[in-house]
Amino acid sequence: MAAVDSRERGQAIVVPGSGVRGDGRINKVLTALRMFLVHAVAEGAVPGWVVEQLYEVGDDRDLPLEARGESGGMRY
Repeated sequence: MAAVDSRERGQAIVVPGSGVRGDGRINKVLTALRMFLVHAVAEGAVPGWVVEQLYEVGDDRDLPLEARGESGGMRY
C-alpha cells in the first residue's frame, strides 16, 4: 500500500497500490509466518504438532540403514 499525503487535513491516506495482494507478497508473508512458528516450536513456546500442520513430515525409519540420512528419524 502506498501512503498519499492529504493536503486538506494534513493526514496520510492509505491507498491500495499494485502488488498489495500479489503472489510474491503472499508467499513472503507465509514464509515469514512459517519461520516464526518453527522458531516458536524450537523455543518450546508452541507445541510440536504445529509444524506438522505446516510441512509434510518425512520419516526414514522404515528405510535400510544405507538409505537413511545422517541425522536419522524425522525431518521437515
